[in-house]
Amino acid sequence: MFKAVVLLTIISFVALLLVILVKDWRSKIGVALTGAMFATSLAAVFIIGDPPTETPAETPANLEEENDVYSYEELQNGTIKEGTMVEVKGEAVSSGNETIPDGYVFTLKTPKGGYHVLNSAGKEISNGESITIRGIYNGPAYNDFPAINAQSIE
Repeated sequence: MFKAVVLLTIISFVALLLVILVKDWRSKIGVALTGAMFATSLAAVFIIGDPPTETPAETPANLEEENDVYSYEELQNGTIKEGTMVEVKGEAVSSGNETIPDGYVFTLKTPKGGYHVLNSAGKEISNGESITIRGIYNGPAYNDFPAINAQSIE
């Protein structure tokens, strides 16, 4: 939309210049209409402002320092506050896939139980790989498995 408003403003400005260059009195109505259109377009540009820019999702810079290790039971029963940074070690398991790309959910198998993990680390991992995840705890999920949004995978 921003580009359309800018284009309309430019076209209006050029039309205004052309009408001003014509010395015919009948074109005074055209000058008034073109000027109004130019002013409206210019006002729209200032009201809309710059187009929004997308910024990549930020990962906390001190991710390794912010997480804590909690017991499986604490994470499973929801006694830990959602949004808490956590660290869990286990085996990545995904049915039917050899690799688990960024953006996919997989199960992290531990001796105490499983976790539902969303791979948001920007890293592809292998099915069966032993990993350590650091991420955001999202509470108990399906089958009472704790859910974690993995920000870092090692």
